[in-house]
This record gives sequence, C-alpha cells and structure tokens, in this order.
Amino acid sequence: MATRLALTTTVVTAVLVCVFAAAAVLLARDYYVDCNNGSDDNSGLSWEEAWETMEYTAEAVESTEADPAMINVAPGEYGDVYWDPYMGNMYGYLSLPPWTSIRGSVRCANLNYIIGMDPTGTTIALSDIGLVDVWIHGDISRDINIDLDNCRFFYYGLSVELGVLNGDEPCAPPALVLSVTDCRFGLVAGAHIGVDVSGLRTEINVCNTWFDWPDNRRGHSPCLRIRQSDGQGLGSSCEARLSNCVGTFWPGGDFVFSPTDFLSIEGDGGTHCDVAISNCLVFNSRTEIDRLIKAKLSGEAECTVNVQSSSSVVPIVVDSDIQDEAQLTIVCSDSILIASSPSVISGTPPAISSHHTCANWNVEGPGNIETNPLFATGALGEHYLSHVDSGQATTSLCVDAGSILASESTVAGLTTRTDHQPDTGVLDMGLHYGRKIGRDPYVEFPPLIRFVTAGEDLALEVILSSHGVMMLADIYLAAAYGDQLFYLSDDGWTQTPSPWMRTAPIVGQFGGDYTVSLHVPENIPTGTYTIYMALIDHYAGDLVSLASTQVEVLPA
Repeated sequence: MATRLALTTTVVTAVLVCVFAAAAVLLARDYYVDCNNGSDDNSGLSWEEAWETMEYTAEAVESTEADPAMINVAPGEYGDVYWDPYMGNMYGYLSLPPWTSIRGSVRCANLNYIIGMDPTGTTIALSDIGLVDVWIHGDISRDINIDLDNCRFFYYGLSVELGVLNGDEPCAPPALVLSVTDCRFGLVAGAHIGVDVSGLRTEINVCNTWFDWPDNRRGHSPCLRIRQSDGQGLGSSCEARLSNCVGTFWPGGDFVFSPTDFLSIEGDGGTHCDVAISNCLVFNSRTEIDRLIKAKLSGEAECTVNVQSSSSVVPIVVDSDIQDEAQLTIVCSDSILIASSPSVISGTPPAISSHHTCANWNVEGPGNIETNPLFATGALGEHYLSHVDSGQATTSLCVDAGSILASESTVAGLTTRTDHQPDTGVLDMGLHYGRKIGRDPYVEFPPLIRFVTAGEDLALEVILSSHGVMMLADIYLAAAYGDQLFYLSDDGWTQTPSPWMRTAPIVGQFGGDYTVSLHVPENIPTGTYTIYMALIDHYAGDLVSLASTQVEVLPA
C-alpha cells in the first residue's frame, strides 16, 4: 500500500504542473462561452472575451474541415426550460455547423436545448457537459466518428440517424464509429442511445456508463437501441459492445408503464449485428415487465448477442419477433440470470445457449447451476456475492464457478466480495465491482481564504457533487508552500510521501458538504499555503477530480 500511495501522490503532483502549463495554451479554433461572465459583444476567443449565450455562439462559430471548432463552455445553465402540463419539460432547438465539438468542465455546464449536429463533418466530440437531447441526423459519404466522454443526459438522450448520401456509390459502405464513455443517462423519454442506420458499417462502444430511470410512460425506452436496414442494397453490419455498464429501471409506482429494455435490436434485409454485453448489471423489481434483450428481425437479418460476466435480474428475452429467414442467437457465459425464463411473443424463437451460468430456472449447458446466487450488499451496491471470508454466513455457489481463471478474464483485478478483495483463482460468476461507472464526481472548496494558527486544528469545508456515478475513491490531501510540497497525514505535515488518504464509496446523484479536520503543526513555516484535494479512482489509479483552496498559517 505504501508504494501505491507514493506513486499516486507523484501522479497528483505531475498533474498539478500539467494543469498550470495547459492553462496558457490557446488553440486556434477554440471558442468560449460563459453564461455568468460573458457577453455576446465579445470576440469569444478567450475566457476573458467569452460569449454569453449558446444561441449567439451557434451563429457566430466558424468551423471547417481544415480548422474544426471546439466550443468551451463554462459551468452554468444555458437556455430556458418551458413547462407544458401535457408534455412536461419543453426545450428550445439549437443547430451547430459541421466540424464542431463541445467541451465543458468538471463542474457541470447544462445545455437546456435539443441540439442538432451536422454529420457531414467526420468528427463530433462532446465531453464534460450536461445535455438534454442531441440529434445527429443525415446522410453521409465518408466515415464519421462520434465521441461522448463524461457527459450527463438529464432528460432525452442521443439520437443518431444516418444513411448513405444519395448518388454516391462507395466501394464500401461508410462507417460510423460511436464511442460513449463515463456517461450518465437519466430520466429519458425514449431511447437513451438510439442508433438508426441504413447501409452503413457501424461500431458502437459503450463503457462505464450508467442508464437510470427511463420514463417509459411515453413508450418503449431501451438503454441502447440499434436499428439497421439494408439501404441501397449495400448491406449493413454492426458490432456493438456494452461493457461495465449499469441499467436501473423505473420502479413502477401507480402508473402503467411500457417495457424497458437494456438492449433493443431491429434489422431487416441482409443486415448483420454482433453485440457483446460484458460485466454489466441490469436490475429492478419489475421482473415481469423489464427485459435484458428485445429483438425484431426480418428478411435474412442475423444477430448474435454474447452475455459475459454480467448479472441480470430481468428476463433475457421477453419480446422476440423473428420473421422470415432471420436468426437471433444468444450465448451466455460466466453470468447470473435471475428472473423468469425466456419467452417469445411471435415468430421463430431465438437460439439460446449458456455455460457456467447461474439461473433460477432450468437452463442446460456445461457448468450451469440452478440456484439462488446469494447476493450480498456492499459499499457500491446490492449484487456482490456472499462469501464467508468477507463476513457473510455462507459462500455463494457462484464463487469459483466460472469457465476460466479470473486473471485471464476481462474483469481481472475486480471483485465480487464486499471486502473488495480481488477475484482470484477460478473466475466468479456475475458482475465484478471496481471500475468507475458514470460521470466523474467532483470536489471543490468554498471560495474563501482560511486562517489558522500554527499548532491548532483546521476544519476544511469540502463540497462533493455527483451526477450519477458508482466508484470507490481514494481521497488525498496535500499542501503546497512556495516550491515545497507537504504531504498531510493524521500525525502531521511531512515531506515524506505518506499522505492523508481515505477510501470512500461514491454512489448515485447527490451534492453534499463535508468537513475534514486537520492538525497544523507548530513547526511549519507561517504564510500562505495552497491545499489540494484529489479524488483518485481506487482501481484504475486515475485522477478524477482536483480542487484547491488557500490557507493562511499564522504564528502561534
């Protein structure tokens, strides 16, 4: 552990240097908008000259293939929200030119618009931003990359509808590459992520993402929906991967809801789709309504879904409409599937096979078991496995029951135990906790200078905010005095790398005020200190959030 602490502190120190150095860099096509301090009469080319509104920014920004634009957005609320008694929240529309991307900040900047983005540019990137709805619709003749990183969708979702530009006859269909990482999708009226493509090659990667509370009172609300059509006879192929994701569904209440799906697939003609679901958790109490997979295939469409090292307490398939010569194949391994058995609404039943899987209904295959998995509640959730070595009365039969060694799996180093000891030996079945899921939380200090007398205790107020995350965080404190860096520990301030550190779970959506008590030694130099607090991902070792504040140490 001492080696880890020293290494992580070195990383934090290096990050501080990079942060200050990067502040001086200005990219040629960077634009800036700040709803609290900007003005639309400014140039928009620096934070000091930031524009005020997104409406003006959308009209004024210049972006070309040779010189694409990045819009930097300061924290705040942009755009108006209108309330309709029949439709709920209503938002304005904002259209951005091609070759334009948006970047926010660790503290959330919320864009209260339905945003239309032109797909004729080959790259669209959205990062560190709060969003209502993003539409990327149109026909393309070239490959396109769409990247979402650390974003929060708080009402609708991402809608991508693309086809091949009329009149173009490419040697191969253009490709769509969609990457969604570290995001959180909230109350959604429709698909969280909807991908409708015609005649394209498509690659979808969704990882470390939290799907929460779909508003299915307005209709079918899948977490990921893939719709493919043949389009100009070019064929359409898709490879999709959902890894380290959580789907939690609306608990019901007094309303009559439509079903909610983790994955919804539709295809016709000669379309082909391969989907991998790896280390995902899908759960809710409405097991008779919600489902892991919904499929509607026709013509000669083919789809294969592989479910690996995942836990689901909703049925595998409750709605499977397979027509003509279409085929749906589902393969489950090293997973826990607790719900009613699969059923089919119409058409040809899917081909379902499994091995080394736990289910509470009779499922045939090598290594399968029909039993209660004995879930246990721990720091990050309710789907750990019971284990006598971590304090439970009984060890789950899912422990050491997988098909390969844990060290050779995609969840190596992660855990199914409430004491967070890593899985070793033969792989455990089901979800493994550890990797961060959802949008990054952040810490900040209230904007004031604190005074403390040397030899006395210092109470630091800290604000911790989360817009939907599940992670185990290591929290570090350090103090900078001139060119010296002091490490804070419970025994005092030292230049020996043995910092103050706490490991804490951060789960859900919240904002809270916390107090950290520190003792200020009598023998340290008096003057102004900068106190840094860092959130480090316990498993990955990545810096998630960094905050600083000024402390004036007075002589005793």
